[in-house]
Amino acid sequence: MKKILLLLIGITIISCSSDDEEGVGATDPFIGTWEQPDSSHPTYGGNYTYTINANGSITYGQTYINDESCPNSVASWQNTSEVQDFSNVTQKYLMLGFCQANGRSEYDYIFSDNFNRVDIGYTFLIRVQP
Repeated sequence: MKKILLLLIGITIISCSSDDEEGVGATDPFIGTWEQPDSSHPTYGGNYTYTINANGSITYGQTYINDESCPNSVASWQNTSEVQDFSNVTQKYLMLGFCQANGRSEYDYIFSDNFNRVDIGYTFLIRVQP
């Protein structure tokens, strides 16, 4: 009887381990700071830096080669994937804003295996900071 009781206590302790461990899949892989190399955008070519915040906001600055600019702007994002599995390399995001009052886009974002690069249709981003 004592062995069964000890076995049950051991199983209970093991099953109550911390679920707060950080790692791949714990938070949305899009959160962090990203750069878009100027050669990756077919139309504008410019320099882009995006900070994707956990609260759904995006802070970015961009300067286009043709001298149009939209510095220090704010947009928003939302993960619209059917299944919220952050370890999946394909995520779907809705973007709102980006220098236009009605700017709206929704694309599949395909991350590299280490989540340090993301391909978005015609362009890509490289992670600067998590």
